[in-house]
Amino acid sequence: MTPTLRRTPVRVPWATTVRPSEQNVVARPRSDRQYLLQCAWKEIGSLAHVISPEDRPLIETVALAEPEYEIVDGWGRLLPFAALLHEGLAFHPFETFLASRDLARTVADGGKNAPAKRAGSQPK
Repeated sequence: MTPTLRRTPVRVPWATTVRPSEQNVVARPRSDRQYLLQCAWKEIGSLAHVISPEDRPLIETVALAEPEYEIVDGWGRLLPFAALLHEGLAFHPFETFLASRDLARTVADGGKNAPAKRAGSQPK
């Protein structure tokens, strides 16, 4: 079954867990996308609007009891973004695609097997 994709704001906790070896993607000049993005964004001096809606990463919800997220596609954009956060640039939110197998099942069966809402959860 294909996951359902929808636009949603997602806070990305992984941005604070970049290992020291990943902090400076541009340690050695390269011609790959990560190097080029980090150089360009560093020159701009801001992370505002650097990940456009057309380049949204794909994040999958892997657990609903306690929300956990897995990056499916977008490391080429997210790694330089995280590295520049560690270099001191301010965080600016961006859009992602959010995939969820539970949402796909809910849509496929017309909502009959929708997961029960948790206490305190906010409507999407």
